[in-house]
Amino acid sequence: MNTVRITALAFIWVCSSAWAQYKYVAPDGTVTYSDTPPPAAAKDVQVKRFDAGPPTAGLPFELRQAVGRFPVTIYTGAKCPPCDTARNFLHARGVPYSEKTVGTADDMAILKKVSADTNLPVLVVGAQKLNGFSADTWGSMLDDAGYPASSKLPPSYQNPAPQPAAPSSTANASDNAPSPDNTSAGQDVTNATGNSQAPPATGAGEAPSGFKF
Repeated sequence: MNTVRITALAFIWVCSSAWAQYKYVAPDGTVTYSDTPPPAAAKDVQVKRFDAGPPTAGLPFELRQAVGRFPVTIYTGAKCPPCDTARNFLHARGVPYSEKTVGTADDMAILKKVSADTNLPVLVVGAQKLNGFSADTWGSMLDDAGYPASSKLPPSYQNPAPQPAAPSSTANASDNAPSPDNTSAGQDVTNATGNSQAPPATGAGEAPSGFKF
């Protein structure tokens, strides 16, 4: 009974701490990055907290653990073929993710806080970031975070609806909402082969000047 109770409490603790990444100097002097709280003797502790990320209810254990420890967020822009390809890639692999759209100057300011480079899309996995889409580098980062190599998503699973990167852009969300009529012609969709759910297309309109796709 005690073993079961301890195990349950440990699982609850892991879930409750899943939304923070820690950087600190360990007692032996090494700089350490972790998603678990540092020991009491640690120095120079820095904490970075993240949004809750995509829902995990109904996901297989392996996938639920990956989402809880290293939630995935992508930053996308309008009329951005690489963003379409990146979204297709995540859908084909079965990676739950949250999507932040960049369509206003406020969104751009948020993106620059996330990544100094304005090359879209941007992939955020836990505390790690990648600018621009590359199947190899994105795949390696997802592998390291423990995401399954092939889709294990339930057929009914739905990612959260895309939201503007800046909360103040909520009023303009309709300008950035996905529209099936705006999928870029000729986009690379080879990674979506066999995917039962078609990924949403990018929103209408142009991203602020200064972005690179």
